[in-house]
Amino acid sequence: FYPDTGLCETYQTKVDCITPRNSVLDAPLCRWNLGDNPGVEAPSCGLVPPPNDFTFQCILVVMSQLVGLPIAFFYDFLIKEFCARRPDLDRWGLSTTYFLGRSTQTMQAAATHEVTQSKLKEVFDEIDERKKKLHQSDIATFLLTQKEKEERYLEEVNFITTRMYGEFAYSTEKEAELLLEEVKAFLDEYIDYQNVPWQSSKISAVRHAKVRAIQQYLGILSDGRATP
Repeated sequence: FYPDTGLCETYQTKVDCITPRNSVLDAPLCRWNLGDNPGVEAPSCGLVPPPNDFTFQCILVVMSQLVGLPIAFFYDFLIKEFCARRPDLDRWGLSTTYFLGRSTQTMQAAATHEVTQSKLKEVFDEIDERKKKLHQSDIATFLLTQKEKEERYLEEVNFITTRMYGEFAYSTEKEAELLLEEVKAFLDEYIDYQNVPWQSSKISAVRHAKVRAIQQYLGILSDGRATP
């Protein structure tokens, strides 16, 4: 409504000062100021100040609301409909297969399509299949004795534990290798451990003693040389 572009201060005459019009209000944009002492102070041109009445302030508030409400509604729509929801990355092709690759635990079902499942699921599927066959044989051979049922149950338990150990447990050699790797990593980290001001010297001494004890017990240093 009252743009202060600094243009009014450049006018030197009254005619030039009151000629520019406000493009919004169709009123004079500038006014000619005579000053407090007309005979002493030179007149000057200045911007017409905005009114201080309540009506003008209400007009500004209403126009601000009319301009700001559509923008606020648009942002609220974005926040509630899009930003507050979990994105469906699979629709964009950003699935777990894209980031991690295909699963290596797969099996063929009826030689027509591939089904992904864990090794544990495969074991229990095989157990269920064995139970079905044994149940059919029980019907054919009538009833089993209690001892035979216990022996059969023990066979199933042994079968499960054997498969679980074979699939998920490390062998003796593998466990030994992992243990040696952990020990070597510990020795490499603390073999040249230096005291720092923000750590206790007691902790440093304990770690040094632990490293020396491990080396002495194993009979070998972290670099592969034998202990003296």
